[in-house]
Amino acid sequence: MGLRINPYLIFKTLSSKRSSSRVENEVFDYFEKFNAIAFVIHDPLLHIEFDSYLQNKFEELDEVTGEKLLFFIFNQGSADTKSPFSKLKTNLDLYEGQEVTDDVFSSQSFAQELGIDNSELPCILISNDYNARKFVYKPIIQKEEVFILQKLANYLNASNTLDYNVLMQKFHFIHGNVELDISIARSLTNEFTFNSTKATNSEKATLIESKLKYFKWLKHNNSNNLDFQLLIEKLALQIVRYSSYKRNEINDSYITINEPHINYNLLPSSEVFNKVQKVPNSQARPQLLTLKDPLSRFVNINKYYFENESIKFLKAAELACSAFDQSDEEPDYSPCAIVLGKAFEKEISSSIVNLIRNNRGIEMPEFYNKFKPAYLVKVTPIFDYGVGFEIDLNKNKKGIWIPPPMGQSLLAFKEFTRINGHGTFISRLQYYQLISAWKKLGELRNMSSHIEEFPKEKFVDMLFYLFYLSNHNQFKILYKIKEYLRS
Repeated sequence: MGLRINPYLIFKTLSSKRSSSRVENEVFDYFEKFNAIAFVIHDPLLHIEFDSYLQNKFEELDEVTGEKLLFFIFNQGSADTKSPFSKLKTNLDLYEGQEVTDDVFSSQSFAQELGIDNSELPCILISNDYNARKFVYKPIIQKEEVFILQKLANYLNASNTLDYNVLMQKFHFIHGNVELDISIARSLTNEFTFNSTKATNSEKATLIESKLKYFKWLKHNNSNNLDFQLLIEKLALQIVRYSSYKRNEINDSYITINEPHINYNLLPSSEVFNKVQKVPNSQARPQLLTLKDPLSRFVNINKYYFENESIKFLKAAELACSAFDQSDEEPDYSPCAIVLGKAFEKEISSSIVNLIRNNRGIEMPEFYNKFKPAYLVKVTPIFDYGVGFEIDLNKNKKGIWIPPPMGQSLLAFKEFTRINGHGTFISRLQYYQLISAWKKLGELRNMSSHIEEFPKEKFVDMLFYLFYLSNHNQFKILYKIKEYLRS
């Protein structure tokens, strides 16, 4: 059975415990008759062809999935008119007027809430319970693959229970990147909380406080385990997005930056400077940044050369920092620092890391920001004291390319330039400006995940290094590399 759904209070009810309320218990009773629930997560504005196909095939999917599997698509208009669930919604004052319209709700944000990367959308997520903390999901490559819902329904009719191992082995589903710290219903409720006009500021503040408390606990018990680091990063993104209170501002209007078209040869040979100028220490820098006005550097970072996703990271960090500044207590700015680091990582991986991959035989633009199957690209840095560990530049998780972390990509770049030199795409001066600031940003980013409190001064330092790179046209150089690889 399928439902188009978007009301905020429905999932708020599901994420709570049963009560004496007849209305709320009717909601619980309706959902509990299903053996599994699934979500078809996609963005109608980005996945236009898939959305059209899904809407056209919805009634057919509704029929073939039977009575044991309930799947949701997030409605882009009015609530579903199907009985009996629609009757439950429309006839009760509790649920009147709670729909969240498509111009506010972000399926991408919901995916991020669940730890699913935007590059894996559209996808189908399935779990045995709306209050479960574990799930599996499957990216949809071809639109017709949405009919795997029918196969899942047939499997449930035969077995009556949902076995994640069977779904992963037989249907090639992926286990969630991290086990949810909260239930799926609560995750969806959190997303709606910051989109619904019905949610109060008190509800939003309570949610932020709970996320911050869990975030601090994770930092105190930090581990280098990959899943652990993914969870810290996920929470940082949530806190930054939620703390802004203005998430609808993080949209395409922010990334529409006008600049005259510049005609230049891509990747020109540059003059090699004999004089090496390293990035100045932040303690000795001129008064470009002050604690009274740190956000002015956001404005002065030239975003024309940034990827759209990077710009949205910058905007989210800017809004959250502004909100943190208004706190009565001394806040921990590490969530802002982690998201700021994500913006820089995105620029580096989209340019330099792909440039090295191309140099090692990965075809561009065919595999630009993509995993190339059955192909090894590993860089082994050479140091004065010996050989470093291998850095995998073609790592993947279920076919999705995973770029190396900031520190590893820096080592790979140094090794690349040690072998190939700097002059073909970047001057010696520009090279040292880039790697010096890159190193500083990496150190601060790592610090934000480990120390108890990441002070505003350190966050301002990160902002300074980004501004420094922008002011020295480093992001223009990266942009030229990206355009070369995509052409």
